[in-house]
Amino acid sequence: MNKREFLKITGAGLALSPLAALAAGSNSKQAEDSSLDGLSAITLNVSAISVQERQARIEKAQALMKQHGMAAMLIEPGAAMDYFSGIQWWRSERLTALIIPQQRGCSGCNPFF
Repeated sequence: MNKREFLKITGAGLALSPLAALAAGSNSKQAEDSSLDGLSAITLNVSAISVQERQARIEKAQALMKQHGMAAMLIEPGAAMDYFSGIQWWRSERLTALIIPQQRGCSGCNPFF
């Protein structure tokens, strides 16, 4: 056996190994599915968070800021930014932030400043 034949055989074996693992896993997947038969889907009644709900979150935060004497909140990217604005961003070397002031600057402004 030369080097070329060896590489063909081992390459084919490596290429087919995920298929063997997939076939072996299909039996365990069927057993797992049968154990979940009695459960109902928990995401059937899920809906997107509305603009009104996000506005209510901001208004509650503004009331708490007023109660505690805070002028504004600066929120960095992450769960809090997603919670208040729906913006899913990441941290980087440049500042990206959400500012929620204690009071809105004008009536009828966009709730997402």
